[in-house]
Amino acid sequence: GITVERKVVYGIIVEYVFDYTGNVQEVTLPAGKWKLEVWGAEGGYYSSTYGEGGKGGYSSGEISLTAGDILYVYVGGAGSWSSSTSLSSGGFNGGGDSKYYGGGGGGATDIRIGHDSLNARVIVAGGGGGAQARMSSSYKANGGAGGGSTGQTGGYYGTYTASSNGGPGGSQTSAGGVINSSYGNTAGGFGFGGNGSYRSTTYYGVGGGGGGWYGGGTGYYRYSGGG
Repeated sequence: GITVERKVVYGIIVEYVFDYTGNVQEVTLPAGKWKLEVWGAEGGYYSSTYGEGGKGGYSSGEISLTAGDILYVYVGGAGSWSSSTSLSSGGFNGGGDSKYYGGGGGGATDIRIGHDSLNARVIVAGGGGGAQARMSSSYKANGGAGGGSTGQTGGYYGTYTASSNGGPGGSQTSAGGVINSSYGNTAGGFGFGGNGSYRSTTYYGVGGGGGGWYGGGTGYYRYSGGG
């Protein structure tokens, strides 16, 4: 069900807060001008010691609603991770999947008005890319952060440095691509991040791309997905 909280001050509704549920939440607000704020979800990762998932983005704006407008609120979910060849699911609302210590991409958070469809989104905050993890001191990589006009490219662990092998972030006009599709990695698309796979147990899984208006892509083996 809906876990919306409604704050009322002196009889005037001033704020609605929507928690994560893993499902769409519907609400009809009173007519007038409203400020919308959305936060994307974090990408999944095995351990901060071995690379972290990218943080979700943030977006805000104002909109004038008329009586009867229905809002469909999608609160993105964080990406998961798996310690085996089984699936690391991407977060709710567009996060890409991964495998074998790779983190799933974080889901986007968005609000849709009038219709429950991707084309009806009026505001979006991108999710972060999932991390790639290898159980040694080498080849650890962070997922790229979501948000901005273009999501961040996946990069090296530690002091963040974008990698030419990292999964590219999605933008407002196109999805992040795939650096190497030989092992089952895929590009992002409209509303979803790309899926990461793995080459072998020597080279652990590539993180999934984060969701967004257009989702992030995936990197080369050893490298993380884009935000």
